[in-house]
Amino acid sequence: MSRSALFFLVLAFTASAQTEFRSPEIQADGTVTFKLYAPAAERVLLQGIADQTPVELSQDASGVWSVTIGPLEPDIYSYYFDVDGARVMDPRNRHAKAWLLMESAFEVVGDATQPFAQRDVPAGVVHQHRYRSDARTGGFATYFVYTPPNYDPRGETRYPVVFLLHGFGDDARAWHEFGRAHVIADNLIAAGDAKPAIVVMPHGHPEPIPYGSMSWDDYGPKNHTRMERQVVEEILPQVEADYLTLTGRDHRAIVGLSMGGGHALGIGSHNLDTFGWIGGFSSGGATRQFESHFQPLLETRDNPAKSPRLLWIGCGEDDFLIEPNRGLAAWLTEHGIPHIYVETAGDHSWPVWRDYWARFLPLLFRP
Repeated sequence: MSRSALFFLVLAFTASAQTEFRSPEIQADGTVTFKLYAPAAERVLLQGIADQTPVELSQDASGVWSVTIGPLEPDIYSYYFDVDGARVMDPRNRHAKAWLLMESAFEVVGDATQPFAQRDVPAGVVHQHRYRSDARTGGFATYFVYTPPNYDPRGETRYPVVFLLHGFGDDARAWHEFGRAHVIADNLIAAGDAKPAIVVMPHGHPEPIPYGSMSWDDYGPKNHTRMERQVVEEILPQVEADYLTLTGRDHRAIVGLSMGGGHALGIGSHNLDTFGWIGGFSSGGATRQFESHFQPLLETRDNPAKSPRLLWIGCGEDDFLIEPNRGLAAWLTEHGIPHIYVETAGDHSWPVWRDYWARFLPLLFRP
């Protein structure tokens, strides 16, 4: 055999060793096997899965590392490999969580009782928009719009509007790609538990994400100011021009998670003529600055007609932001401002936020 033929034979064998496996492999009992071809690696860890400590993979003779974990509860998970100290996504998995640091993603499917489970119900549509923004550094901004099942742009039926904001490091895709906001809405509407609504999911970093020495104290207020302009002055008028919307505060809501929760609570409180329904999930930012962000709520005590129709705050018991959220709830109670405060099991993670979205949406736009 010639040297060139031997070379291509070795190359074909190596390629075969790399391609003849899948990762992850999800079994019916909820166990999941992860594999990575890394023949030169000395140590590979599986990291990032909620409620799981880092797990070591074992290497076989072909250079493929593997480990099986679980069974896992039905949910949507993200993970990454630590290869000799380097963070690596799973090259065999095309599904990803697009965060500040990318992670691979997978779903353990259970029965259809989970709010985010795909069911055989009428489905809405998610539309993408891109426009020139004066509020965003860099010029162009993206947002997504969910229209509910049976929405007819040529019809006469008009719908209320919900702004749904993501957290720090995410982007405008987060709520529908990883949060399954549209699937949850479809399921709730089909069950008669929520009113059909248009849901707007904008990009929450009109001020570019800081790196290096910039602190949150510098970044947070700048980004919040730009976000308020983007939502109130730019996107809301576009949505009302392009879609069949009901107008007025009684037909508009704003809610978000983490950084987006701080945005929603702050923007909603300072625009009570625009938003009548306000919510925050595991909120950051505004929950540390009660007097500046929520001063307009104090003024509603003498003018109940301007009070939010709903002010809803939720946080997981193990969330690193639990104390600021408890503090906000206590401050609202101290000043006699009506609100709902919910604490549940969980930390700063998507299972908590999907659950809160499924709790919050049915409360909106009720008499």
